[in-house]
This record gives sequence, structure tokens and C-alpha cells, in this order.
Amino acid sequence: MRYIGLDLALATSHKAVVIDEQGRDITPVLSVETSAPSLEQLFHRAREGARSDEPLVVVMEPTGMGWFPVAVFCQRQGVKVYLVNSQQVADLRRYYRKHAKSDRIDSRVLAKLPIVSPEKLHPLQLIGASQLACQRGCKELDRLMDMNIAIQNRLRAIDRFAWPGLEHVLPDNVAPITRWFREHWYDPHAVLALGEEGLLANWLENGQISDEMLESGKWAAALVHLAEQVLALYGPETAFLDYAYLQAEVTRAGDYPQVNS
Repeated sequence: MRYIGLDLALATSHKAVVIDEQGRDITPVLSVETSAPSLEQLFHRAREGARSDEPLVVVMEPTGMGWFPVAVFCQRQGVKVYLVNSQQVADLRRYYRKHAKSDRIDSRVLAKLPIVSPEKLHPLQLIGASQLACQRGCKELDRLMDMNIAIQNRLRAIDRFAWPGLEHVLPDNVAPITRWFREHWYDPHAVLALGEEGLLANWLENGQISDEMLESGKWAAALVHLAEQVLALYGPETAFLDYAYLQAEVTRAGDYPQVNS
């Protein structure tokens, strides 16, 4: 059995070391690229002096998705792959760091893991393309949902100091009318200048509104009243807030597409 410790790098060459079952070095530290010729050369070096049927084992840390093309090629060549837990490597690394240069620790530690902790290692089982796409799609949805929540929280946080009480007038943070208000009428001076009827007319010209809200029109009156309260609070000059800048900020944030679970 020959063990290959492959220390993956993101922007530079990977580093590899080959050892035998007794933990003796077969090769020095080798530079390896993510390419078929480079990996074939590594396997050739690993098999030097060994029986033709002696198996190879590659041990790697899961660095991003950098391990994936290497693992696929290894599987296609009949080379068994182990992905190890980063904590397992860190524990052993602390020990070997006392006796080796830090830039040569990782690949040697990885190569020795099957010998010192074989019960903790499990062979990698690659999933099919459709399963991988589904797995990555689910992770992407989670990321987008988290991003969406963060954006909505930020918008409400801005509203709460720029328009105290706005969430009582426009409670739905992602409703079209709330987005329209932020994009066009975030300045309380503009709301007062337009007035209740002007707000309603502008919304009808540019938006899509429910019949219930059309009939009541209470939101427009409430918004005008709130604009009066905001200016009473900050003063008519609003010397400490630039509403044009704030409108641009909330518009940029609101331009992100909404993600529904």
C-alpha cells in the first residue's frame, strides 16, 4: 500500500508526499497541478519500486471544491480517496510542527493519517451529477435566503431611523407599494409636496394595487401624516440626514431579487 498525502492549494501548486505502509518516505515533497498529466506523473512516482498491483490511497482535506476534480480523476484511475476532517489534521499538525518545517507539514500529516488513525477514515463516495447539482442548489438557496433576510433587516433598520413608524404604515417590508415608496418618495419633503391625492395618483400610474387598498386609500393619508412627524422630529432642513442618499441606498438594496422558500 502506498499513501499519498495531497495538500491542496487554491492559487498555487498542490504539495504531495508518498509514504509506504511503515510510514517511510517514498518521495520528497512534490508539486502537483490539477491536471491529468500532473496527477498521472504523481501516481507513476508513487508506484516506483512497488508491485504492479499495489494499491494507492490519496488523502486530502476538503479545500473548497478544489478536491473535486482531483477526486474524480483518482476514481477514474482506480485510486482510492479519503477526505479527512480538518480538526483531525490540525491535531496531528501540532505534533509534527515541532519536528518539521511548517510548509512541509500538511502533506506528510495527510499521508500518515491512514496509519495513525485508520478507524477515523472513510473512503470518499462520489455522488452523481444530478445529485451534486441538487446538493449545490439547496446550498445556494440557503445562501440566498440568508442574504435576503439580511437585506430586509437592513432596509427596516434604515426605515426605523429615517422614517420612525413607517413599519406601521407600510408593514409589509417586501410589498410592491413599500418598494415603490422607497424608490420614489423616501424624502418626506417630496411626500408633503405631493400630498395624499398626489401619492394615490402616482401609485395608480406606476403600480399595481389591490382593490381593498384602492378603496381605503388610508395608507396615503397615513404616509403624509408620518412625513409631517418626521420633519417635526428632524427639522424642515433635515440637516443631519441626506434623504437623496438614503433613497439611493434603499433602492439599491431593494433591487436584489426576492427569494421565496
